[in-house]
Amino acid sequence: MKINWRGLCLDLMFYSFGFDVTKISDFKKLVDHAVNVCEYSLENLHDNVQREKVCWIYSYAGFGFHGIGSYSEALKYDKKALELAEDIYGDNHVNVIKIMNNIAEIYRDIADYPLALEWYNWASNICEESLQTETAEYAMICNNTAACQDHMGKYAEALKGYERALKIRESVLEPEHIDLAQSYNNVAHANKNLGNIQKAADYHTKALNLRVKVCGDNHPLVAESYINLAGIYADGGCVGDAIELYEGAIIIYKKIYKETKDHPDLARVYNNYASALAKNGDIEKAYQFYLLAWDIRVKAFGIEHPETLSSYNNIAYIYGKRGEYEKALDLHKKIVKIKIAVGGENPDTAVSYNNIGMCYYRLANYDEAVIWVLKSLIIHKKSFGDASYETMNVENNLRLTYEEARNNNPGKYPLSFEEWLVIAMEGVDSDDGEQ
Repeated sequence: MKINWRGLCLDLMFYSFGFDVTKISDFKKLVDHAVNVCEYSLENLHDNVQREKVCWIYSYAGFGFHGIGSYSEALKYDKKALELAEDIYGDNHVNVIKIMNNIAEIYRDIADYPLALEWYNWASNICEESLQTETAEYAMICNNTAACQDHMGKYAEALKGYERALKIRESVLEPEHIDLAQSYNNVAHANKNLGNIQKAADYHTKALNLRVKVCGDNHPLVAESYINLAGIYADGGCVGDAIELYEGAIIIYKKIYKETKDHPDLARVYNNYASALAKNGDIEKAYQFYLLAWDIRVKAFGIEHPETLSSYNNIAYIYGKRGEYEKALDLHKKIVKIKIAVGGENPDTAVSYNNIGMCYYRLANYDEAVIWVLKSLIIHKKSFGDASYETMNVENNLRLTYEEARNNNPGKYPLSFEEWLVIAMEGVDSDDGEQ
């Protein structure tokens, strides 16, 4: 009997290949073998079942590359999966919608929000045209579109999207379905951004109660709810209560991840715990937990991943709190160099430009401060518009740095801030027009 080795290899990859955040090294070892099997199989396909397996192996590869922060590779394989899925299932199939959502998620994570919204809208239109609007998949698209709007500072629109997703999930899922807790969290998050703190706390509490009921006391989702509620308390000035909740989450994670001490969930809670400690004035303890979070993220994701860069940023923040502005400046410049290499200039890069500018401000180098904060403001205006909280915050920083520069060298800065800013922004608009 002739053995179908190609089919066996394809089956092996289909049933064993995937991505686990605790086993990134395994994914990296297998992914090249998996896609090579797929490419060979595509040249020698016997039936549609094998084509489906290739489709989903590509999708698993995309998910894995997304998970380790290799976004260009993730897009490459998700788009291969989408092409196959459209051919296998037709344009209006739920599997096509899921893969389109995955592509949109990648664009969202690299802060290309307009392109992410395009993909979400394409997926949403497919649902609406095929009357799939009262489904868990459509709720997912509504939810993730809202998350994108959230990142863009469109908090009112995000809240509407989150509430729509929750309404659909309440109608199509069982009352104790765990996805409802995620929707409660998202509605809470949007309310928090809009200043509706009590509503945010109420929805996070609903999520926590559902998760405890469904999952038990010692589950990662319960720890996540502790973290979310702690964030509400910390922002509301109840820092002591927040610290207790973070410590409760740490206890849960340590029980769960006994064999995986470097799990990214631990990094996240260490990071947030450190932020609460810093708010409480315990700078040195905060620094130690920021370092713990950074160490885990470097091991898990590498130095270019957004979560690792976030940890770098937090360490720079501690340097600033200590008055070590040269150290903070060097680290912020390292961060922005990595960000530009990975994703070019975008709103996330603009945050680093602002941080660099404010370091120069603290070092009394106001000329450099003006240059860097202006760069940040230009991107914020293009990305979020003039009226967003993010834009106004950066504009206030620019006003502060410009006024100090003017006080120190009025001959170089003869114009008022308002007059100077109009000219500075006109120059930017003119450059855009020539391109």
